[in-house]
Amino acid sequence: MDSRVLEYMKDVFKKRNLIIEKDGFQLPQSLNILDVGCGGGILTEPLARAGATILGIDVNKVAIEAAKDHVKLDPCLKNIQYRWESVEEHSQHNMETYDIVILNSVLQHSKNHDVLLGSCVKTLKPGGFLFLTSASKTYESWFRVIIMAEMVLKYIPRGAFNWDDLINCSDVVDILKENHCRIEDIKGFYYDIFTASINWTNNINGFYLIHAIKN
Repeated sequence: MDSRVLEYMKDVFKKRNLIIEKDGFQLPQSLNILDVGCGGGILTEPLARAGATILGIDVNKVAIEAAKDHVKLDPCLKNIQYRWESVEEHSQHNMETYDIVILNSVLQHSKNHDVLLGSCVKTLKPGGFLFLTSASKTYESWFRVIIMAEMVLKYIPRGAFNWDDLINCSDVVDILKENHCRIEDIKGFYYDIFTASINWTNNINGFYLIHAIKN
């Protein structure tokens, strides 16, 4: 899914004239990005390679150490940093700092969605972009993710998703609006077991992507 999210962001960057090379994917170094819940840097590194200044944060110390070790393999990536830190902590000292905030597959593992989203928005500059993906709290997603993906097909580790932590797209939209964001786009996506690919859909009852802008 991460490659699909990256492709989507590239399209947005093109439409917003943020890409500085038409034949490639090159971002201005002045573009300041925060990757919340960055894990091992799957999205962080390609955005840094494109030229943006990016910080990846995660509460998982093991993931952060792995990301730090991996980025050392490329000494050219001097525009990327990693920190073992929560966005709630980070937002206290970095209000309206970032042009873009990414929250990829993190919300579905949070127990306090309001605080998490509010903290992300705090770090955004006015006019800044927020990209997030998550799983819906619906019977459809329960069947697809917990029953099929975890128990039957086993391509997601058992227990990776907790039903109580999931949140519907409409609830996320409400929280973002309360935090002075406007919704630019919403897309659903699903995993096709026959082609082993991620596909976009209008159905947001499984997984969804939201692109919002801070007013």
